[in-house]
Amino acid sequence: DPKEWVFQKRLQQLKDFQKQHGHVLVKMSDGELGPWFYSRRREYLRWLDGKATTLSDHHRIALEEVGFGPQLKSRRLKEEPDRVLTWNDRYDQLILFKRIHGHVRVPSSYGTLGSWVQYQRSKRDSMPAEKRKILGRAGFVWNHNDWQWDQRFSELESYKNQVGDTDVPISQGALGEWVQIQRVQHSLYMRGKKSHLTARRVTKLNQIGFDWSRGGTQRIQQDLAWHRQLKALRQYKEQHNHTNVPRSTPLGKWVVSQRSQYRALLRNEKSAMTEKRREELEDVGLFD
Repeated sequence: DPKEWVFQKRLQQLKDFQKQHGHVLVKMSDGELGPWFYSRRREYLRWLDGKATTLSDHHRIALEEVGFGPQLKSRRLKEEPDRVLTWNDRYDQLILFKRIHGHVRVPSSYGTLGSWVQYQRSKRDSMPAEKRKILGRAGFVWNHNDWQWDQRFSELESYKNQVGDTDVPISQGALGEWVQIQRVQHSLYMRGKKSHLTARRVTKLNQIGFDWSRGGTQRIQQDLAWHRQLKALRQYKEQHNHTNVPRSTPLGKWVVSQRSQYRALLRNEKSAMTEKRREELEDVGLFD
C-alpha cells in the first residue's frame, strides 16, 4: 500500500527528529516532514475533539508512541527556544538526512539544512581543510552538476565494458541522449563557445575512446529532438492507451508528420523516415 509506505517513512523521520530534538514539534519549513506533521496533527486534534477523521486507530497509536498527545491542542505550538546551531549540529542533521535518504544531496528547498548545504558549497575554497575532509567522508557533493555528469560517465564506462564501444544509440534512453549531447557540447567547446564540457570531462571521455565524430552537430540535434517527441508519444500512450494525439497540439502535429513520412516510405517516395525510426514508431503502435 503506497499510502502506508509513506506513513511509515514519515513516522521514522519523526522518530529520528524526536531523538535528535527531544520533542515532535516539527516546523512547517522542515522539509517533507513539516507539512506531513501538520496534516497528521490536524487529524489527531479532530480525533481528540470527537470529530470525524481520516486518522486510523493504528496510525493514531503509532503517533502517540512517538509523542502525540493533548499538548498538541495548544493554538500555538511552543517549541524549545531557537538557538544558533553550530557547524557540528548541522553536520549531525546532515548525517541523519543520509540515514533516512541514503545520500547527502540535500535539496536547496529542504528547509534550513538545504540552505546550510548550499552555503558549504559556496565556501569550499575558504573552508578549513578538516571540515572539508569531514564532509568528504560523508559523501558530500560539492558540485551537483559534476556529480550528475560523473554518474552518466560511469554508466558509459559500464556500457563500453559490456558492448565494446561508446556509441550508445540515442534510442537507448537517457544514456544515449547524454552521449549525443556530449558531441554537441564538444563541437561548441572546440570552437571556443560556451559549453558544458570542461578539459577534465574531455580528457575522461578521450581516455575511454569516445568517438566525437559520429554525425554532424545539426543531425545530432535533430535526432535528439525527434527522440524527445518519441518519448512524449510513449508517455501519451501510457496515459491514454492509444496514439491518436489531438492534431492541435505540437505532439499531434509531429505524429501527423511521422505518418505522412511513413506512407511516403511505403510508396518508395522521398521520405525523412529511416528504417530505424520506422521500427521505433511501430514498437509504439503508431501505425496500427
